Amino acid sequence: MKKISLLFIFLIVLPFSLIVSANDDFNFCDFSDSKKIIVIEELRDFSGNSFKLYELENGYAIYSIKENIEIFIEGSYESNSPYYTFLNKNQLYYLGPGNYYYLEENKVKNILNNEYYHLNDISFSYELPTVISTFNTSSIPNENQTLIDSNGFIQIKYGEYFNKLRDFPFNYFGDCGLVALSILLGYLDTFYNDDFLPDDVTATAKHYKVVNGTYVLDYKREEYLVSKVREKYVEDDTYDLTRWSQVPGTTQGLKDYLFDNYLHTFFIGDDDNGYPMFNGELKDTMHDYMKDNCPHLLNSVRISDGQIINTHKNTKQLLDNGIPVILVLSSFSDSNGIKYKKGHDVVAYGYKDDKFLVHSGWYGDNAIILSEASIYGYYALEYIGEHVHSKNLNMVSGHTLRYVCGCGYIQNDNQHIYYAKSYNFKQHRYSCSCGSEYFENHSFITINEGVIGDEAIPKISRCSICGYQKPF
Repeated sequence: MKKISLLFIFLIVLPFSLIVSANDDFNFCDFSDSKKIIVIEELRDFSGNSFKLYELENGYAIYSIKENIEIFIEGSYESNSPYYTFLNKNQLYYLGPGNYYYLEENKVKNILNNEYYHLNDISFSYELPTVISTFNTSSIPNENQTLIDSNGFIQIKYGEYFNKLRDFPFNYFGDCGLVALSILLGYLDTFYNDDFLPDDVTATAKHYKVVNGTYVLDYKREEYLVSKVREKYVEDDTYDLTRWSQVPGTTQGLKDYLFDNYLHTFFIGDDDNGYPMFNGELKDTMHDYMKDNCPHLLNSVRISDGQIINTHKNTKQLLDNGIPVILVLSSFSDSNGIKYKKGHDVVAYGYKDDKFLVHSGWYGDNAIILSEASIYGYYALEYIGEHVHSKNLNMVSGHTLRYVCGCGYIQNDNQHIYYAKSYNFKQHRYSCSCGSEYFENHSFITINEGVIGDEAIPKISRCSICGYQKPF
């Protein structure tokens, strides 16, 4: 990211860190009664507000501290926090879900996307907003569209898709709204109608690398919008999602296609300040995309969106009916009190009491738990048309090519057999037994996720079709 100059006053507060031993009386926090605390760390924003981070055994929880009262903000039952590998830093900063920083050489760096500020130029603050919720409602989940997971969360029927999802665009410059829309489009295309993402459309994808703490263009390439996957051949007539070892997703090309042609933002965005999208911008961007790429589906969708009022009630009702919801999270404010400067967008696919289960849009953060108090707005698209089977997952054996839909249905094509062979770092050659052949972009999946330096990117990526491994 480029350097950003903001003329604000900064309040310096010294950090503390506490390692919790097995003999301490306080081995657990309220977030989990089964995952022991391994580290307690104080976090700060840039205006004196305090937060507490509990690093757990394969989990974490972050609380706001107000008058010695801890108020839950976010956590995970499956992974440590983004701060985990940065606990030895002098000071850690927090500006709400998706905004994690550490201090290094008078620069405050974002752990997830390498964005940075000069310490003396900022005074951002993050406080949980006053929740404007109308009524406490008794949830009535549709038993045919939901299930209950091992942690007691009510998940949508196909919620496992988001937990398994590894192929989705990378958020380089604060365009998380487009990442969330890409994830949603991949879901709809896989489970409801194969026309949401046209198979024959390609887009120019821009991939970046870090040079001296700044993202610079690495290369461009043409990519299909869908990242298809291949599973081991099975003889069954159906192949349920719970048996999928991997799931189809979407490409960087799709996000850049949305950015270049359909992007609506809350204000005129740029790479320094991001491209904030609230419920209205999400709705307009999706509508314009569908008008050009699948106009026949516009009359087969039902849109729900809103902000501030009834956000939690309406989101739960949508999830009760098996509909994933993009949540717009409240963001930090500047010293002038201007709020929602960089609202973060995530995809919710479950809830429990006052907490929501979301895919954060970052690699490795597929099952983050968020407090309802962190939510500003929501957007959901419900498909109400006729089901059209997806071909995003396939299997090959002998002369049979099998296409698998998200609903579990298997379609057979006995006329051809296809072989994908490695060719170069961009594409592989796809050959058919009938003699025809063509080139297609690799469909990369992530393996052994983690961080490289300061970047939240996968360590290894390989093509799910031909097995080609992408070098770093």
